[in-house]
Amino acid sequence: MGAEAGERRRLARAWSAEAGPAALRERRGLRDPGFSREEADWLMGRLQRSDASRFLSYRLHDERNDDYSLYLNGWVGGFYAHLDARSCEVCCLGECVHLADEAYRVGISRDAAYGEVVYAGPISGRTHEEILDLVFEVVRVFAGATDAFHEETRPAWKWRESDFGDFGDCIYDVYVRNAHTGPYRRTLANITFHVNCDTEWKDWPWEGPWEVELG
Repeated sequence: MGAEAGERRRLARAWSAEAGPAALRERRGLRDPGFSREEADWLMGRLQRSDASRFLSYRLHDERNDDYSLYLNGWVGGFYAHLDARSCEVCCLGECVHLADEAYRVGISRDAAYGEVVYAGPISGRTHEEILDLVFEVVRVFAGATDAFHEETRPAWKWRESDFGDFGDCIYDVYVRNAHTGPYRRTLANITFHVNCDTEWKDWPWEGPWEVELG
């Protein structure tokens, strides 16, 4: 029997708040081994339970072993999280945030990463659960976004020369606009997300609220 006219129901797969493979808390870094399908499922389930879920759709695609793409706004919506053995990335509205393993990160030139955002905090020593926590937070920031752009600050000489490094001296300010939250800021190591902060407070000192620095 179908639902009566005018009756709205939400159907979702049940996920325990503690669900997730044990490897989430045992595996460290990205390179050996990469993420499992179960871990990618766990991230999707956590997003489905979150306050951002109403802005997201979910389609998990296996690219190859240890390589998964979670499309969050349809196949061609431009909002997705990608997990592989070198880097996780979250892309939305043309902004792309890379959470790369240190061994891979040092091989990325600043020129190659021009126009993108590269996280400089620790990855290799973190558990897979902690790495997916970072992915989760970035997705939440972008969920429901109507516009996004970023500014990058780096030493002046590094704008003139191709350079390889860990991006620790690159500071990114990512500005996100949406219609469903008040203004707030969130910092992950060298990246600060400014949500709804670039209009009313553009020329004023920031007075809050701040969210915890997750680094």
